[in-house]
Amino acid sequence: EMIKDGYLLAGRQIRSVVNDGDDKGRKLLLLSTKYSGNDDKDIHNELQNKLKELNEPYTLKPYTYEMTAKQLSIHEILEELLPNGLKPITSYEKIGHIAHVNLREEHLPYKHLIGEVFLQKSGGQLRTIVNKTSSIANQFRTFPLEVIAGEENYVTRVREAGCIFELDFSKVYWNSRLQSEHCRLVELFGADEVVWDMMAGIGPFAVPAARKGCRVYANDLNPISFKYLCKNMDINKTKMQCYNQDAREFVQSLAVAERETRGKESRNVEPPSRIVMNLPASSVDFLDALPGLFEEPLPMVHCYYFSKDEDPKAALQKIVTTKLGCSVDHPSCELEIREVRDVSPRKRMYCISFRLPREAAFGVWASLGGKRGRSGGESSPTIPSSKR
Repeated sequence: EMIKDGYLLAGRQIRSVVNDGDDKGRKLLLLSTKYSGNDDKDIHNELQNKLKELNEPYTLKPYTYEMTAKQLSIHEILEELLPNGLKPITSYEKIGHIAHVNLREEHLPYKHLIGEVFLQKSGGQLRTIVNKTSSIANQFRTFPLEVIAGEENYVTRVREAGCIFELDFSKVYWNSRLQSEHCRLVELFGADEVVWDMMAGIGPFAVPAARKGCRVYANDLNPISFKYLCKNMDINKTKMQCYNQDAREFVQSLAVAERETRGKESRNVEPPSRIVMNLPASSVDFLDALPGLFEEPLPMVHCYYFSKDEDPKAALQKIVTTKLGCSVDHPSCELEIREVRDVSPRKRMYCISFRLPREAAFGVWASLGGKRGRSGGESSPTIPSSKR
C-alpha cells in the first residue's frame, strides 16, 4: 500500500525493503526520493502520519541506494540527463527494429544523447532510432527522417493480426498505433466477401482480409508501397490482385472489367461487398468516383477522414452527401461514424461506414459511372494490370 501511494522508493528491479547493514535484525523501508532534501512541511507531516499508522517504533536515517540504468525507465534516465525544465519525451513508436520519436525543437541539441538512451535501453531490440524532421508533405504520406542513433537501416518487419509485414519506413506509410483499427475492420469481413482496397498501402487491411479467405483487390499509387504490398502477399502466402494506380482509375476501371465479365462463367473481377478507402487526408475526395459503378447488392464503404471541425460527424456527413449526390443518413445505409484516434489536440481521425445508397447507384449520376475523370471531365478507363 505504501508503494502504491507513493511513499516508498519504487521502480523496476528496486527493492523497497532491505536489510539494515548496521543492525542485521532490522529492516529498512526505503522512502521515495521526493522526501530527500525537500523542505515542504506538509509533505513531511503527511509522511509522519503514515508512519505512525504502522504502530511500530521507527527512526529516520540517510541511506544511499545505488541504481543502474537497468532499473530506470527511459523517461527517468532522460529526466536525469536532460536540463531541468525540458519537457519529457512521453512516447515513441516501435516499427520492428526501428524506434520513431517526434522531438520538439528544444530537444534537438540533445537528439543524439536521446537516441543513445533509447538504443541502450532496448536490450538489443532496437537498432535504428529516427526522428521526423518535418510533417507529411507529399501524396504518399511519407515524411523525412534522420537517424539519431544506431544504423541507417529503414527496411524492417512488423507483426500484426497474425501477419508479417515488410516495409521501408522511409518510403512508405506505416503507423503501429492503428493496429487495433486494422483488426477491428477486418473482423467485420466475412470469409466469403470481396474487398476492394483503393488505398491499400503495404496491406494492413488487404493482407489479413486475404488470409481470412476474402477475395481481395488491393491498390496503391506509391510504387514502393505496391512493391511491398506484393511482397507481403507472398510472405503471408495469400492470394489477391495488386494494382499500382490512382485510386479513382483503379475503382472505375475495375468496375468496367467487372461489367464485361458479368454473367459469364469465368470472371476476372468480382463485384465488391466492401470498399476500403484508407487515406484520411483525402479519401473523401474519391467518393464521387463510386456512383453508377455497381449493381445490387450494393457494397459497404469504409472511408477514413481527418477532422478539426467542432461537430466532425455532422461535417463528415455533409461532405459525403455532397460527393455522392445523396444522403447516407437512412436505415438502409447502415451508417456508422467512429472516432479512431486523436492525431493532435484539435485533430481527430474518423471512419465513416455506410452502404452505398441506391440513389447514388441508380440515380441521376448513374450514367456517369466509369466515365468521370479526375477533374470531372470525360475519360475512358482502361482495365488495370495486376499482380496475382
